[in-house]
Amino acid sequence: MSRTNEQITQARKARNACARKLRRLGYKFPKSTVREYDVVAAIHRITGWARPARGESIDYLQRYACMPEVQPTPSRQHDALHAPEYRPDRRLRAAAERAAQAQHPLIHAVSRIPGAMREAA
Repeated sequence: MSRTNEQITQARKARNACARKLRRLGYKFPKSTVREYDVVAAIHRITGWARPARGESIDYLQRYACMPEVQPTPSRQHDALHAPEYRPDRRLRAAAERAAQAQHPLIHAVSRIPGAMREAA
């Protein structure tokens, strides 16, 4: 079942609208050219909607493109591949520094390995 010219145009417009919306929300696609299944997979990860059946992806893309723009739900927000750099706040950093100072210095295992001292010297 191939698409008509009108369906091809609708799919292209919906795909571009969804890709624009996803990029505004901070999603990064693997390549600069976005394919339809990349957009559908990203929408599925963010919203949790079931994937569209064969030939129904245009409605799926149009439904997402028409939704109001909001932040993704917290359970679907984490994407390990494109996660922002973790930066602990000031109090957590201070607590980690105090914990590090309270620990006893570790005995280096290098001195227990025969021949290691000769290589280091």
